Amino acid sequence: MATLGEFIELPTAKIYLKKFRTKYPEYTKAEIFTKSFIEELISQPNCEGVRIYNETDDEGVGCYELVATNSEDQDMVDYHLLLEGGEACPNHCDAKSPLNNA
Repeated sequence: MATLGEFIELPTAKIYLKKFRTKYPEYTKAEIFTKSFIEELISQPNCEGVRIYNETDDEGVGCYELVATNSEDQDMVDYHLLLEGGEACPNHCDAKSPLNNA
């Protein structure tokens, strides 16, 4: 698997978030997941990454589904650990975060 992802500076992140929220004002801003669930997801054998899917729940609210991926960038769905159900922002946000207020 190639190295995927990069760290960006806060000013750049704020610009990207503002663009997204302008284009999709009704979509969920973010979700928070408990560390233990993230650790369990990435501790699966052969896990090399995480893919994040956009989804809509039963109430029509946008949310996210996380799945581990292997070294060939394939979703590891055979382990049946698909993480979703994080607490969504705006209900559970860091009101002081510059990312929330971008």
